Amino acid sequence: MADYDVIIIGAGAAGLAAASTLARAGRTVALVEARDRIGGRVYTIHPPGATLPIELGADFVHGRPEETFALATEAGLRLYEQTGNSWAAREGNLLSDDDDDDEADDDDEANDEGDVGAIFAAIHTWQGEDRTLQSLLDERFAGERWAAARARIRGFAEGFDAAEVNRVSVAWLRQTELASDAIDGDRQFRVLDGYNRVLAWLSDTLGPSTDLRLETIAREVRWQRGHVEIQMESPAGAPLGEISARAALITVPLAVLKRSFDDPESPGALRLLPEPPGKREALSYLEMGHAMKVVLLFKEIFWDALPQARRANRQLIALPRLSFLFSNDPVMATWWTPHPVVAPMLTGWAAGPRAARLATMTSEEIADEAVAALSRALDIGRSDLDALLTGRFIHNWSADPFSSGGYSYVCAGGLSAPGALAEPVDETLFFAGEATDTQGETGTVHAALQTGYRAAAEIARALGSTGAS
Repeated sequence: MADYDVIIIGAGAAGLAAASTLARAGRTVALVEARDRIGGRVYTIHPPGATLPIELGADFVHGRPEETFALATEAGLRLYEQTGNSWAAREGNLLSDDDDDDEADDDDEANDEGDVGAIFAAIHTWQGEDRTLQSLLDERFAGERWAAARARIRGFAEGFDAAEVNRVSVAWLRQTELASDAIDGDRQFRVLDGYNRVLAWLSDTLGPSTDLRLETIAREVRWQRGHVEIQMESPAGAPLGEISARAALITVPLAVLKRSFDDPESPGALRLLPEPPGKREALSYLEMGHAMKVVLLFKEIFWDALPQARRANRQLIALPRLSFLFSNDPVMATWWTPHPVVAPMLTGWAAGPRAARLATMTSEEIADEAVAALSRALDIGRSDLDALLTGRFIHNWSADPFSSGGYSYVCAGGLSAPGALAEPVDETLFFAGEATDTQGETGTVHAALQTGYRAAAEIARALGSTGAS
């Protein structure tokens, strides 16, 4: 007789959503988590001296997804909308984002055609055989007149989707744009008390029928139809025994799952015995993008009164109500504040190829690179900036063996791959997590929640059709 109805591997958003649903339905669940905490890539800390929670993982609630807002309401949590002004650092000048757009759009027709909106429109209306974003740019937007727009689209795909333009699917980008439009994805929200509070509430609903095991690595998964055995070990490699269940749900991040097929003896990977059919091909069309975030705390909100001059006319400016700051910096090109909440905090962001270059550095080296990038963007001396700093915080997700990257994207020709990865195997092995999202919301917490709920319903049907152990 099995120890549990279900074993869930991974206590991130997907695993917690599934565990909560199954536990409330009366199923016995073992929730196995390699880390010493729940949350997965939602990682909030509350260091002394910080006026706000620091999000080292997921930060924004993109749009108004029903899953996240419903949980926040049930938990009594307050979400606030990110507002304020966006600025751009370009060639030594600090411009409001509107000014930047105005300068980019000249009066002549060629520059109007070269607007980045035209490329977005081509993606949004894409029909026909899938291709990479790079091939679309090469074929339909070649030449000097499109150079600035091409650069901005590349920056968006790399920075927002954590994708490589010579691999990412145009059909998938279209799907993500449509999904974003459906939930007001141009609006960004944050959880005032910390994103981890959303998942903590889910954890609090698990009840006595759920056995939550932290610092427990699922090392080997042996399965046959109707029965699963999990061999466990500690982070130090000490054996922690075995448990069994009627079914198992695997929610580990994409890069970890890919290693489980390609290098199952590597840190954090699973040995899947036998190999589940159909998954290897699906995984070949999915990639884990790199993402790097550095949170800097300062003595004061100095950017509201910068001694910065526009070189064109020497007009002194500041960055009032700063929300986002964009630049072309080769290391870290995006920064944001918690506006309208007032706090002396700036978060630096790099994704895609920029983040990949940082991934092999130490945390201290990455933080140094980030401060140097901010110094360049604001044209403030490094020593002056260091004198204002009170704290630097980072978690290198690419070097984390239980993540090995930021979040996933779909490669050209792979639009059906997330669905193939999500497909249950013999009513015994189930899969969830943001990489299994089929609605174009890959890479988000609400996608992970959605897939957890979906997998819980699949498991409930499978257990109901055969009877629980």
